[in-house]
Amino acid sequence: MSSAIPEQSEMLHSFEYGNCDIWYMRFAVSYNFETLAAGNQIGKVFVWDISEEPTKPVILSHQKCSSAIRQVSFSPDSSILIAVTDDSSIWRWDKSTAPCDVI
Repeated sequence: MSSAIPEQSEMLHSFEYGNCDIWYMRFAVSYNFETLAAGNQIGKVFVWDISEEPTKPVILSHQKCSSAIRQVSFSPDSSILIAVTDDSSIWRWDKSTAPCDVI
């Protein structure tokens, strides 16, 4: 019996993602597996359309959100994105009204 473990994973894609040098950042994938989002340590959320080949992210930000975003989550229909920060604030971005600065 061999003790070697076969490689069972592969990198699917690598994303450009800055200011995320702290020890953990959680990401979210939409329920339809078309969108991926992750926050960074200066209060920005990067959103990628993963249903297509490599794309540039949409970067969501707000002038009052400058704390590390540790967790993000999509609503079941992917129209709302919630972000939770280190300073205990919760941010909501609505796809239809975009109450944020889109860079």
